Amino acid sequence: MDKKIINSFLFKISSKKYIAAVSGGPDSMAMLNMFKHKIKTVAFVNYKKRIESDYEEQIVKEFCEENNIDFFAYIVDWKKENEKINNFQAHARKIRYDFFCEVAIQTNNNNLLVAHNFNDFLETGYAQIERNSRSLYYGILQESMYKNLKIFRPLLFVEKKDLEDYCISNKVKYSIDYTNSSDDYERNRNRKIILGMKPEEYQFLVKRISNYNKANKDKLKKVTKYFYNWEISNYDISFFKKIPNDLWFNIVYLLLINNHLGKISSNKINGIIDFISKNSSKEYRVTSEVNISIKNNKLSF
Repeated sequence: MDKKIINSFLFKISSKKYIAAVSGGPDSMAMLNMFKHKIKTVAFVNYKKRIESDYEEQIVKEFCEENNIDFFAYIVDWKKENEKINNFQAHARKIRYDFFCEVAIQTNNNNLLVAHNFNDFLETGYAQIERNSRSLYYGILQESMYKNLKIFRPLLFVEKKDLEDYCISNKVKYSIDYTNSSDDYERNRNRKIILGMKPEEYQFLVKRISNYNKANKDKLKKVTKYFYNWEISNYDISFFKKIPNDLWFNIVYLLLINNHLGKISSNKINGIIDFISKNSSKEYRVTSEVNISIKNNKLSF
Protein backbone atom coordinates (compact mmCIF):
# COMPACT_ATOMS: atom_id res chain seq x y z
CA MET A 1 0.00 0.00 0.00
CA ASP A 2 2.77 2.49 0.91
CA LYS A 3 4.62 2.02 -2.42
CA LYS A 4 1.40 2.64 -4.31
CA ILE A 5 0.82 5.88 -2.42
CA ILE A 6 4.39 7.09 -2.85
CA ASN A 7 4.38 6.32 -6.58
CA SER A 8 1.06 8.14 -6.98
CA PHE A 9 2.51 11.37 -5.64
CA LEU A 10 6.00 11.43 -7.09
CA PHE A 11 4.83 14.20 -9.40
CA LYS A 12 4.29 16.35 -6.33
CA ILE A 13 7.10 15.17 -4.10
CA SER A 14 9.77 15.26 -6.88
CA SER A 15 13.01 16.83 -5.66
CA LYS A 16 11.40 19.22 -3.19
CA LYS A 17 11.94 19.14 0.54
CA TYR A 18 8.92 19.62 2.73
CA ILE A 19 7.72 20.74 6.12
CA ALA A 20 5.28 18.17 7.53
CA ALA A 21 2.44 18.99 9.91
CA VAL A 22 2.50 16.08 12.35
CA SER A 23 0.16 15.54 15.31
CA GLY A 24 1.26 12.09 16.45
CA GLY A 25 -1.93 10.45 15.17
CA PRO A 26 -1.85 7.48 12.75
CA ASP A 27 -2.49 9.61 9.65
CA SER A 28 0.36 12.07 10.13
CA MET A 29 2.75 9.44 11.49
CA ALA A 30 2.09 7.24 8.43
CA MET A 31 2.75 10.24 6.18
CA LEU A 32 5.91 11.09 8.09
CA ASN A 33 7.27 7.57 7.70
CA MET A 34 6.31 7.26 4.02
CA PHE A 35 7.91 10.54 3.01
CA LYS A 36 10.67 10.80 5.61
CA HIS A 37 13.37 11.11 2.94
CA LYS A 38 11.60 14.14 1.48
CA ILE A 39 10.65 15.80 4.78
CA LYS A 40 13.23 18.27 6.04
CA THR A 41 11.23 19.71 8.93
CA VAL A 42 8.36 18.67 11.20
CA ALA A 43 6.02 21.16 12.87
CA PHE A 44 4.08 19.98 15.94
CA VAL A 45 1.51 21.90 18.00
CA ASN A 46 0.94 20.88 21.62
CA TYR A 47 -2.42 22.28 22.70
CA LYS A 48 -2.00 20.96 26.26
CA LYS A 49 -5.70 20.06 26.28
CA ARG A 50 -5.32 16.29 26.65
CA ILE A 51 -3.19 14.02 28.84
CA GLU A 52 -1.80 12.38 25.70
CA SER A 53 -0.45 15.59 24.17
CA ASP A 54 2.99 15.35 25.80
CA TYR A 55 3.31 11.69 24.77
CA GLU A 56 2.40 12.66 21.21
CA GLU A 57 5.07 15.35 21.21
CA GLN A 58 7.57 12.80 22.51
CA ILE A 59 6.92 10.16 19.82
CA VAL A 60 7.08 12.74 17.04
CA LYS A 61 10.28 14.24 18.41
CA GLU A 62 11.89 10.80 18.80
CA PHE A 63 11.02 9.87 15.22
CA CYS A 64 12.61 13.10 13.99
CA GLU A 65 15.77 12.52 16.02
CA GLU A 66 16.08 8.97 14.67
CA ASN A 67 15.66 10.15 11.08
CA ASN A 68 17.64 13.40 11.20
CA ILE A 69 14.59 15.62 10.66
CA ASP A 70 14.41 19.10 12.17
CA PHE A 71 11.68 19.32 14.82
CA PHE A 72 9.74 22.47 15.75
CA ALA A 73 7.16 22.40 18.54
CA TYR A 74 4.76 25.11 19.65
CA ILE A 75 3.23 24.96 23.14
CA VAL A 76 -0.06 26.87 23.25
CA ASP A 77 -0.40 29.30 26.15
CA TRP A 78 -4.15 29.30 26.81
CA LYS A 79 -3.90 32.12 29.34
CA LYS A 80 -3.05 34.38 26.39
CA GLU A 81 -5.49 32.75 23.99
CA ASN A 82 -8.67 32.39 26.08
CA GLU A 83 -9.88 35.94 25.54
CA LYS A 84 -9.85 35.43 21.76
CA ILE A 85 -11.80 32.17 21.61
CA ASN A 86 -15.27 32.02 20.15
CA ASN A 87 -15.11 28.89 17.98
CA PHE A 88 -12.47 26.62 19.54
CA GLN A 89 -11.80 24.45 16.49
CA ALA A 90 -11.48 27.45 14.17
CA HIS A 91 -9.19 29.20 16.64
CA ALA A 92 -7.05 26.09 17.12
CA ARG A 93 -6.74 25.76 13.34
CA LYS A 94 -5.59 29.37 13.05
CA ILE A 95 -2.99 28.85 15.81
CA ARG A 96 -1.76 25.76 13.98
CA TYR A 97 -1.43 27.27 10.53
CA ASP A 98 0.05 30.53 11.76
CA PHE A 99 2.74 28.44 13.47
CA PHE A 100 3.36 26.53 10.24
CA CYS A 101 3.85 29.88 8.49
CA GLU A 102 6.41 30.89 11.15
CA VAL A 103 8.30 27.62 10.63
CA ALA A 104 8.22 28.21 6.86
CA ILE A 105 9.82 31.62 7.33
CA GLN A 106 12.47 30.27 9.72
CA THR A 107 13.40 27.40 7.39
CA ASN A 108 12.96 29.30 4.11
CA ASN A 109 10.58 26.58 2.89
CA ASN A 110 6.92 27.22 2.12
CA ASN A 111 5.94 23.67 1.04
CA LEU A 112 3.80 21.91 3.65
CA LEU A 113 2.51 18.33 3.77
CA VAL A 114 -0.73 17.75 5.69
CA ALA A 115 -2.12 14.26 6.37
CA HIS A 116 -5.82 14.71 5.62
CA ASN A 117 -7.29 11.39 4.46
CA PHE A 118 -10.33 10.18 2.51
CA ASN A 119 -12.48 10.05 5.65
CA ASP A 120 -11.71 13.74 6.26
CA PHE A 121 -12.57 14.45 2.62
CA LEU A 122 -15.97 12.75 2.87
CA GLU A 123 -16.83 14.33 6.23
CA THR A 124 -16.17 17.79 4.78
CA GLY A 125 -18.19 17.01 1.64
CA TYR A 126 -21.09 15.63 3.68
CA ALA A 127 -21.16 18.77 5.85
CA GLN A 128 -21.19 20.98 2.74
CA ILE A 129 -24.12 19.03 1.28
CA GLU A 130 -26.06 19.33 4.53
CA ARG A 131 -25.48 23.11 4.56
CA ASN A 132 -26.38 23.45 0.87
CA SER A 133 -22.96 25.03 0.42
CA ARG A 134 -22.37 27.03 -2.76
CA SER A 135 -18.72 26.04 -2.82
CA LEU A 136 -17.53 24.88 -6.26
CA TYR A 137 -15.82 21.90 -4.65
CA TYR A 138 -17.12 19.43 -2.10
CA GLY A 139 -14.54 17.88 0.21
CA ILE A 140 -10.97 19.06 0.72
CA LEU A 141 -8.73 20.27 -2.10
CA GLN A 142 -5.55 18.27 -2.58
CA GLU A 143 -3.64 21.53 -2.93
CA SER A 144 -4.40 24.88 -1.32
CA MET A 145 -2.75 27.99 0.09
CA TYR A 146 -2.65 29.67 3.48
CA LYS A 147 -1.00 33.06 3.30
CA ASN A 148 2.28 32.20 1.50
CA LEU A 149 2.19 28.53 2.49
CA LYS A 150 1.68 25.94 -0.28
CA ILE A 151 -0.24 23.01 1.19
CA PHE A 152 -0.17 19.49 -0.26
CA ARG A 153 -2.28 16.54 0.95
CA PRO A 154 -0.69 13.35 -0.43
CA LEU A 155 -2.95 10.96 1.51
CA LEU A 156 -6.27 12.61 0.70
CA PHE A 157 -7.68 9.59 -1.13
CA VAL A 158 -6.40 6.95 1.28
CA GLU A 159 -8.79 5.68 3.95
CA LYS A 160 -7.94 6.18 7.61
CA LYS A 161 -8.08 2.43 8.34
CA ASP A 162 -5.37 1.80 5.72
CA LEU A 163 -3.15 4.38 7.40
CA GLU A 164 -3.61 2.78 10.82
CA ASP A 165 -2.82 -0.63 9.30
CA TYR A 166 0.29 0.88 7.68
CA CYS A 167 1.54 2.15 11.05
CA ILE A 168 0.97 -1.23 12.68
CA SER A 169 2.65 -3.25 9.92
CA ASN A 170 5.62 -0.85 9.79
CA LYS A 171 5.91 -0.56 13.59
CA VAL A 172 5.36 3.21 13.53
CA LYS A 173 4.31 4.57 16.92
CA TYR A 174 1.15 6.68 17.01
CA SER A 175 -1.48 7.97 19.41
CA ILE A 176 -5.28 8.04 19.16
CA ASP A 177 -7.10 11.28 20.01
CA TYR A 178 -10.09 10.23 22.14
CA THR A 179 -11.87 13.54 21.45
CA ASN A 180 -12.47 12.30 17.89
CA SER A 181 -15.33 10.21 19.29
CA SER A 182 -16.90 13.13 21.14
CA ASP A 183 -20.21 14.58 19.90
CA ASP A 184 -19.15 18.11 20.84
CA TYR A 185 -18.06 18.93 17.29
CA GLU A 186 -19.99 18.80 14.02
CA ARG A 187 -17.18 16.92 12.27
CA ASN A 188 -17.32 14.09 14.82
CA ARG A 189 -21.10 13.83 14.50
CA ASN A 190 -20.79 13.66 10.71
CA ARG A 191 -18.09 11.01 11.05
CA LYS A 192 -20.46 8.79 13.04
CA ILE A 193 -23.22 9.28 10.48
CA ILE A 194 -20.94 8.25 7.61
CA LEU A 195 -19.57 5.25 9.53
CA GLY A 196 -23.16 4.16 10.19
CA MET A 197 -24.16 4.29 6.51
CA LYS A 198 -25.12 1.18 4.59
CA PRO A 199 -22.70 0.33 1.73
CA GLU A 200 -25.10 1.66 -0.91
CA GLU A 201 -25.59 4.92 1.04
CA TYR A 202 -21.84 5.34 1.38
CA GLN A 203 -21.26 4.76 -2.35
CA PHE A 204 -24.06 7.20 -3.19
CA LEU A 205 -22.33 9.88 -1.09
CA VAL A 206 -18.98 9.23 -2.76
CA LYS A 207 -20.54 9.37 -6.23
CA ARG A 208 -22.56 12.50 -5.43
CA ILE A 209 -19.45 14.39 -4.31
CA SER A 210 -17.42 13.14 -7.28
CA ASN A 211 -20.10 14.14 -9.82
CA TYR A 212 -20.51 17.57 -8.23
CA ASN A 213 -16.77 18.24 -8.39
CA LYS A 214 -16.52 17.09 -12.01
CA ALA A 215 -19.43 19.35 -13.01
CA ASN A 216 -17.73 22.39 -11.45
CA LYS A 217 -14.17 21.59 -12.50
CA ASP A 218 -13.83 24.25 -15.23
CA LYS A 219 -15.46 27.02 -13.22
CA LEU A 220 -13.33 26.18 -10.18
CA LYS A 221 -10.19 26.42 -12.31
CA LYS A 222 -11.24 29.87 -13.55
CA VAL A 223 -12.18 31.11 -10.06
CA THR A 224 -8.94 29.78 -8.56
CA LYS A 225 -6.85 31.59 -11.19
CA TYR A 226 -8.64 34.88 -10.53
CA PHE A 227 -8.34 34.43 -6.77
CA TYR A 228 -4.59 33.78 -6.77
CA ASN A 229 -3.99 36.77 -9.05
CA TRP A 230 -6.07 38.86 -6.66
CA GLU A 231 -4.01 37.50 -3.78
CA ILE A 232 -0.76 38.40 -5.59
CA SER A 233 -2.12 41.94 -5.96
CA ASN A 234 -2.47 42.05 -2.15
CA TYR A 235 -6.26 42.02 -2.53
CA ASP A 236 -6.39 45.15 -4.65
CA ILE A 237 -9.98 46.47 -4.80
CA SER A 238 -9.67 47.68 -8.39
CA PHE A 239 -8.50 44.22 -9.47
CA PHE A 240 -11.46 42.58 -7.70
CA LYS A 241 -13.97 44.85 -9.44
CA LYS A 242 -12.58 43.85 -12.85
CA ILE A 243 -13.36 40.18 -12.14
CA PRO A 244 -16.71 39.09 -13.70
CA ASN A 245 -19.25 39.72 -10.95
CA ASP A 246 -20.86 36.29 -11.37
CA LEU A 247 -17.61 34.90 -9.90
CA TRP A 248 -17.43 37.28 -6.92
CA PHE A 249 -19.27 34.98 -4.55
CA ASN A 250 -16.84 32.11 -5.17
CA ILE A 251 -13.80 34.41 -5.04
CA VAL A 252 -14.80 35.65 -1.58
CA TYR A 253 -15.55 32.05 -0.54
CA LEU A 254 -11.91 31.19 -1.34
CA LEU A 255 -10.76 34.28 0.55
CA LEU A 256 -12.52 33.03 3.68
CA ILE A 257 -11.54 29.37 3.44
CA ASN A 258 -7.89 29.96 2.48
CA ASN A 259 -7.38 32.38 5.35
CA HIS A 260 -9.40 30.38 7.90
CA LEU A 261 -11.71 33.32 8.54
CA GLY A 262 -14.37 31.55 10.58
CA LYS A 263 -17.58 29.84 9.52
CA ILE A 264 -18.67 30.49 5.97
CA SER A 265 -22.22 31.61 5.18
CA SER A 266 -23.94 33.29 2.24
CA ASN A 267 -24.74 36.29 4.44
CA LYS A 268 -21.07 36.74 5.35
CA ILE A 269 -19.92 36.41 1.74
CA ASN A 270 -22.56 38.81 0.42
CA GLY A 271 -21.73 41.24 3.24
CA ILE A 272 -18.06 41.27 2.24
CA ILE A 273 -18.95 41.73 -1.45
CA ASP A 274 -21.13 44.71 -0.53
CA PHE A 275 -18.35 46.09 1.68
CA ILE A 276 -15.82 45.83 -1.16
CA SER A 277 -18.22 47.19 -3.77
CA LYS A 278 -18.88 50.32 -1.75
CA ASN A 279 -15.16 50.72 -0.98
CA SER A 280 -16.23 51.46 2.57
CA SER A 281 -14.06 53.48 4.92
CA LYS A 282 -15.40 51.49 7.88
CA GLU A 283 -14.46 48.00 9.09
CA TYR A 284 -16.38 44.79 8.47
CA ARG A 285 -16.43 42.20 11.25
CA VAL A 286 -15.60 38.78 9.81
CA THR A 287 -15.11 36.88 13.09
CA SER A 288 -14.97 37.76 16.76
CA GLU A 289 -11.22 38.14 16.30
CA VAL A 290 -10.88 39.60 12.80
CA ASN A 291 -12.16 42.74 11.08
CA ILE A 292 -11.46 43.58 7.47
CA SER A 293 -10.86 47.09 6.21
CA ILE A 294 -9.76 48.85 3.03
CA LYS A 295 -6.43 50.66 3.19
CA ASN A 296 -4.71 52.21 0.16
CA ASN A 297 -7.34 50.55 -2.02
CA LYS A 298 -6.42 47.08 -0.73
CA LEU A 299 -8.36 44.69 1.48
CA SER A 300 -6.67 44.31 4.87
CA PHE A 301 -7.36 41.81 7.67
